[in-house]
Amino acid sequence: MSPKSYTMGSFLGDKLTEKTLVIFWATWCQNCKEDLILLKNLKEESKHKGFSVVAINADKPEQLNEAKKIWTESGFGTEFIADDNGKWLNRLSIDALPTYFLFNKKGEALLRFDGQVDWKDEKVLRLVFD
Repeated sequence: MSPKSYTMGSFLGDKLTEKTLVIFWATWCQNCKEDLILLKNLKEESKHKGFSVVAINADKPEQLNEAKKIWTESGFGTEFIADDNGKWLNRLSIDALPTYFLFNKKGEALLRFDGQVDWKDEKVLRLVFD
């Protein structure tokens, strides 16, 4: 699904690469946790393509300790980012998790996926990398 004209350049700053995939996830979302594992592998396999992944946790403040625990155990290897009281969920009109955005280096959205994505599907990979 193509996004409207979302931009996160000022929020993501130096985390942006040629193509940065942002996943919004939560501890209660089993599909999110499964996708974190697949995205970790995709990130490691695609570093040479100017590709990076940023994961933003959408849990409520009282769930952040559990979220940080899951994040640490995932071995994802990037910093833990929490969406401050749903600021970005609201701004980007996110009502389902996981939700993904693919941004370019300027912070402009190229793609949006709502719901779980098969990160091994060749069609999906062509959308992301071509």
